[in-house]
Amino acid sequence: EFTKRGILATVNSVFDPLGIVAPVVLGGRLIQRSVLKSVPTSSDKSHWDEPLPDDLKKTWETWKNALISLHNLSVPRCFSPGPVARREIHLFSDASEEAIGYVAYVRSFDASGGVNVVFLVGDSKLAPKAANSVPRLELCAAVLASQSLSATLAELTVVVDEVFYYCD
Repeated sequence: EFTKRGILATVNSVFDPLGIVAPVVLGGRLIQRSVLKSVPTSSDKSHWDEPLPDDLKKTWETWKNALISLHNLSVPRCFSPGPVARREIHLFSDASEEAIGYVAYVRSFDASGGVNVVFLVGDSKLAPKAANSVPRLELCAAVLASQSLSATLAELTVVVDEVFYYCD
């Protein structure tokens, strides 16, 4: 339903532990943030089930359609199709005034010089309210990315020869 409760339930129902659909989920979180700004602080809960203004409905419908089309998404998860001579991880982080995010890829080289690049992990979050400048948000994104990659490297069972970090 196009209510605050419906938006909250739909956005939070997406299970994406690897961050494969993080850009799509972020769109829903941005809608959620704009809607929840107007939540009264009173104890009356009836406002959660009231229909929202029509000016947000088109944005909401577009986002829901993007969510529905995700069933066609296919992401290869094999890090390397054959023997690997060298394996690198490339980690990118970025930020805007609305959100921060990162993505990591595994780049594998075989003995003949062939290269295979595969998505490893990613995530996005709404920009923290306390960060009041884009450089500070860039730092938040870099910290989020490096912490996530550290946890991911602890879980990987393959040998990683080198890690590259990229940020603005």
